[in-house]
Amino acid sequence: MITLGGNIKLDGFDKLDYGMLIVVKKMVGLFARKVSENIGELEAFEVIKEDKKITIKVSSKDKKLEERAEGDNLFMALSDALKAIEDKSKK
Repeated sequence: MITLGGNIKLDGFDKLDYGMLIVVKKMVGLFARKVSENIGELEAFEVIKEDKKITIKVSSKDKKLEERAEGDNLFMALSDALKAIEDKSKK
């Protein structure tokens, strides 16, 4: 498991090459910031990769959100799941 600043965790990304991992970290960090602006301080922001599936679990004091996406392209699946979490956080 990889921990980014604060309460952001990446699980299942240990075997990515360094370049891909940097892009994943940037994407997740950007969306975590956007989500926290919508729902308040994050207690947890966890991104789990299992083969071609991405699961994102987000929790704050007032909300718990979860979203899944699947695809052959890691970045497309991650982007889809992150965008869906951001959309849910606006409601």
